Amino acid sequence: MKLAAVYAIADLVPAHKLNRDYMIPPPFEPMIAPNVAAAVAQAAMDTGCASVYINAEEVKDRTKKLIRKNDAVGSYFSWYADMTEKE
Repeated sequence: MKLAAVYAIADLVPAHKLNRDYMIPPPFEPMIAPNVAAAVAQAAMDTGCASVYINAEEVKDRTKKLIRKNDAVGSYFSWYADMTEKE
């Protein structure tokens, strides 16, 4: 499953961008978590480690939704914190 995660991250770097200074994508690249989640879920199912079998694309979509939701909540709380500091 660790190899699946590594390969999922490596697949996010296009061949034309791959060079000595750019081997892995930035840590907050929005596609890292969804791709890694789907790859690890698929690897878990392929090796029999998973207790639940689901579509890896559903895992990817759900991860994207959770990230968007977390970003929205985080921006609200940072806005709220900024507003309360001024009072």
